[in-house]
Amino acid sequence: DHSHFSNLARWQSANNGGAITGTGWLGRWLDAAGLNQFGGVGIGGRGVPLHMRGAVSKVTDLPSNGGGLYGSDTSELRDRNMYRAIRRMGRGTSLGPWVDNVGSNNALAIDAARSVAPAYAQPLPEGRLLPELTLSARLLNLELGTRVLNVWHHGYDTHDNQIGNN
Repeated sequence: DHSHFSNLARWQSANNGGAITGTGWLGRWLDAAGLNQFGGVGIGGRGVPLHMRGAVSKVTDLPSNGGGLYGSDTSELRDRNMYRAIRRMGRGTSLGPWVDNVGSNNALAIDAARSVAPAYAQPLPEGRLLPELTLSARLLNLELGTRVLNVWHHGYDTHDNQIGNN
């Protein structure tokens, strides 16, 4: 199999036998480290990459621009009331375990957004990698327990317009 997608997955999983697994080399380290939800952070809003996925560890994926972090902006009264009601659902309801689970996860998401919101307080610089690295430095300065950061660097896909260039 010469697919660059398969080879990327093999590299990110770093499995000794060469098989693609559901966990990555940094994710397995994060599993053993026992860190909190901010122990591993991906920046770029593209989802958690395979190399950061563990069996039990939690990795937070953040957007590069911070616009619309769920529950972090409560300057409007209607938003404040809505997020307050959603947080209350996280303490349990009489509506059943499914609603309680949804409420709990929403409360965790709101708390996470509020924890990282100060990193987005000032505008990020322009550029292709500078915003992600600046955000990384700001997150480290928040002292949330971050030990592993992943940023996306664009521009390695040489297949774009390949036919048109020949």
